Amino acid sequence: MTVKVITEFPAKSGRRDELIGWIERMMADAPPIPGALNNSFYKAAEDPDLVVEIGEWESAQAREAAFGQIEASGGFAPMYEFLAAPLRVTVLDPSQ
Repeated sequence: MTVKVITEFPAKSGRRDELIGWIERMMADAPPIPGALNNSFYKAAEDPDLVVEIGEWESAQAREAAFGQIEASGGFAPMYEFLAAPLRVTVLDPSQ
């Protein structure tokens, strides 16, 4: 069963557009991620330093496995330069 995942990226003050640019470049250069069905990124209207991703995955386990591999390979390391705090991830399970 598919799940929706909301990920909040709290950018350092004034660096939200740089973070978005990094995300766009990474996604353009990366091969498809196994288990990822679709995603969209948004600038939070009420917070000038917040980027929000809403994604759909085959399962929470598929997302965990894919992100574990990316993290282990160092693929996310450049992103940490732009972040003010850890990502906040909420998995929405429609069966609940």
